Amino acid sequence: MVRVLITGATGSLARGIIPALQARGHSPFGLVRPHSPDAVRDALACPTRSACLSSGEGLAGALEGMDAVIHCAGGGRLIREQNLRDNNTETTRVLVEELRRDRQEVRRVVLTSSYAAMGSAGTGENPCLQDEATPWSVYGRAKLAAETLVLSPENPFAAIVIRPPAIHGPDDLRLLPLFRAAQRGWAPLPHAGRTFSWIHSSDVHSAHVLALKNGAPGRAVYAIDDGAPRSIQEILDALGKVFGRTVRRVPLPMALAWPVAWANEQRARWTQKPTLFTRDKLRDLRVPHWAADTSAIRRDLGWTPRHDLCSGFKATVHSHEKEGRL
Repeated sequence: MVRVLITGATGSLARGIIPALQARGHSPFGLVRPHSPDAVRDALACPTRSACLSSGEGLAGALEGMDAVIHCAGGGRLIREQNLRDNNTETTRVLVEELRRDRQEVRRVVLTSSYAAMGSAGTGENPCLQDEATPWSVYGRAKLAAETLVLSPENPFAAIVIRPPAIHGPDDLRLLPLFRAAQRGWAPLPHAGRTFSWIHSSDVHSAHVLALKNGAPGRAVYAIDDGAPRSIQEILDALGKVFGRTVRRVPLPMALAWPVAWANEQRARWTQKPTLFTRDKLRDLRVPHWAADTSAIRRDLGWTPRHDLCSGFKATVHSHEKEGRL
């Protein structure tokens, strides 16, 4: 049994990792902000610890007795671009600095990163390697900086970085608009020459769990996907099979998307509510190919995805239908 502290515990990804850890006999603890309402704590299916990853307040106590940390805190929502660096790089810096303070209990850190840290895979046939990472966005650079922090040889702990592509699943609502549009027979997607990688959330969960197993490497970066990058037409065909109808692509004109994203950012500043559709997100949408070599995690950890694109889409749509979202 491994005692695991999970940062970003109230996020959709962490909420799925918690039962996956429990199923393997581990003991997860969710990290929540100080003074979080009881309802937030009660919603998690595990004990909680309190700390602030921005200031480090309470972090030493939260790490007490832990064997490992799964660092899911971060994400791409923002009010201002500085939020991306604060939420992804600086929180990681605070965590790493605390772990360096004569702490021997925590033996392993697993960082949730993103394909955005890698950047484009060139032609799509020769995916980027770690030392060739060229992120296009502020978010990608913030994630790459977080990776560098946890992978530093100066750290007293082993470190595994998991890089997922676009995630879909029962609790992840970011792609819900795509499924709703496909249900009506159309899908807003970029130009047809691109390739995308996808993954169902349950396969992201299993990758994080396997990163804790005995014999895992001391330092490694693992990209994951559901089997292969897909063309726009393959994505449309998979959506069509799920909904039993032809799904047509509606092009996303960047000339229109940029001012819409700018307006969305202004609204976020006015309302003080973070948003995902921003100009920084559009920088990643312009990347020609989202693809990666996933052979390393298969070889080192024995990980394989449970879902391919079609079965993953089907499972996601079924869960959304069950919750009344579709």
